Amino acid sequence: MKDGVLTLASRIGDFLEVTQDGYAIYSAEDLLVGCNQAYADFMCIEFDQMIGQSFNQLVRIAFQNQQGPNIETKDIEHWLKFAQNKRRSLEFRIFEVDHTDGSWYLMSEQTLPTGELLLQAKNMTMQKGVEQTLSEQIHKITRLTLTDELTQIANRRSFIVNVKSEISLYRRTKKEFTFCLLDIDYFKKVNDEYEHLVGDNVLRQLSQLKTHYVNMIILGV
Repeated sequence: MKDGVLTLASRIGDFLEVTQDGYAIYSAEDLLVGCNQAYADFMCIEFDQMIGQSFNQLVRIAFQNQQGPNIETKDIEHWLKFAQNKRRSLEFRIFEVDHTDGSWYLMSEQTLPTGELLLQAKNMTMQKGVEQTLSEQIHKITRLTLTDELTQIANRRSFIVNVKSEISLYRRTKKEFTFCLLDIDYFKKVNDEYEHLVGDNVLRQLSQLKTHYVNMIILGV
């Protein structure tokens, strides 16, 4: 049985050396007791300089070198206090981290009852790219469904959405609101006398008069 455990540990070690995922084990005192080369590459710190360092020390090195995890702060000590409140707060947690080289990682932390922590850093840059592209496409489609093709301002569907939103806000806060309906006098005469191309141009010109405070809706005419 003992030989089998040793063989399993050896085989796991072999996989850790070739995987692109970073693995690290921190002691209950938050000292790095072991990691693979992929984790050292993730931190952008020489492998031989990492073992025995605390999590805080490693983060300070990465922050000072502006390499490794992208730490957006001007006060690294305040950031570390925030991070320490998160670490070991759950038995298992996952979160995303962006890297200074533009890549993204899915991080997972598994904590033992004795305080030791196993950390995994999995490159998810490709998935993040797909997610961003999908989000942009959804935003584009949503914008198209709520925008009048001719005038490029909010359409009837957008008007209905805004009305429902304002009514809902009023029911919650009792804050008064006003809707203003604008009508184009004698617009039918423009279409009849100058045809629809000119009428369309009138609508385009009129739509440019909108302000941040007036949401103009061009209804069917």
